Amino acid sequence: MEAVRRPAAIPPEVRVPPQNLDAEQSVLGAMMQSGEAVSRVLDLITDEDFYREIHRKVFRAILDLYDRKEPVDTITLTNELKRIGSLELVGGVSALTEMVMSVPTPGNVEYYANIVREKAAARRLISAATQIVGDAYGDSKPIDQLLDEAEHLIFKATERSEARDFKPVKDLIGKSYEYVND
Repeated sequence: MEAVRRPAAIPPEVRVPPQNLDAEQSVLGAMMQSGEAVSRVLDLITDEDFYREIHRKVFRAILDLYDRKEPVDTITLTNELKRIGSLELVGGVSALTEMVMSVPTPGNVEYYANIVREKAAARRLISAATQIVGDAYGDSKPIDQLLDEAEHLIFKATERSEARDFKPVKDLIGKSYEYVND
C-alpha cells in the first residue's frame, strides 16, 4: 500500500497574512465618493483592521474630516493628508485617485468593509495562536494557567469592539441636553 503524500506546509516566513488589498482600496475609494459610505462603515471597521499602513493613514484622515463635518473627497482628503504630512507617504494624489477609480460601486461599501474586518480577525487569531504555541512550548507555566491564558487570547482576538468611541449623550443631542438640565 502506497503512503499518501501530503503537500508540504508553507514555511511561516513565506506566508502572507490574510488580507484583501482590493477590498481595502474599495472601502477607502467608496468613502471618498460618498459621505453616506463613510457613515455606513463607522460601526464595521477601525483603522487597525487595515493590513497596509498607508490605508490606515488614509482611513484616519477620512474620519478626521468626517468628525469635523467637512466634506470627504479627493481634494479635501489631499489637503488633509498634506496638512498632517502624510500625502507623499500614502502615494500622493495618484494613489488616492486610484482608490476612487478602483471602486466598482460605493453602494457595496459594507460588503467591502466586512471583507476587511474578516481578514483582520484572521490576522488577530493567527497572532493569538502563535503566542499560544510559543507559550505551550515554553513549558514554564502550569497547564491550567496556559489554558486560561489561551482562552483569554482567543477571546480577545475574536471579540468585536465598537469601531468608534462612545460619545457623551450631551454631544449627540446638543441643545436638548442643556434645555432638559436647566
